[in-house]
Amino acid sequence: NNMRNPWNLLRWTLAAIFLSAGVYRIFFFEAGRQELLTLGLPVKLVPFIICFEIIAGILLLVNKYVRIVSLVLMAFLVAALVRSVMLAGPALWARAGELFVFDLTPTDFFMHSVFLVILLSLFFHERK
Repeated sequence: NNMRNPWNLLRWTLAAIFLSAGVYRIFFFEAGRQELLTLGLPVKLVPFIICFEIIAGILLLVNKYVRIVSLVLMAFLVAALVRSVMLAGPALWARAGELFVFDLTPTDFFMHSVFLVILLSLFFHERK
C-alpha cells in the first residue's frame, strides 16, 4: 500500500531531484559558482546551498519533517523564481537551460515552478 501512495512518489521524486542537485554541485562546483554569479549572489553560498539541498533531499526521502522541508523549499524556489524574473525579465523566455543549474531559462523556470506545485501538494497533504 505504501508503494501505491502517490504522495510517496512525489516525495521520493523531489528527494531525488534535490539530492541530485546537491551532489551535482559537489562534482561540478564551478557550475554552482557560475549559477550564483549569474543570479548576482555571493559565491560563498555554494557550500550552504549544497548542504541545504542534500539535507532537504534526505529528509524528504526518509519522510521526516516533510511539511517544514516543503515550506522551506517553497520559499527557496519562490526566491529563485522571483530573482530570475527580476534579472532576466522577458529575456527569460528566449533562452534554453540545463537540468540542475538554475540558468535563468524557460526550462528552468518551468521546472522550478513544477517543483513548487509538487511542494505545495506535499505541504497540504502532510497536514495532521
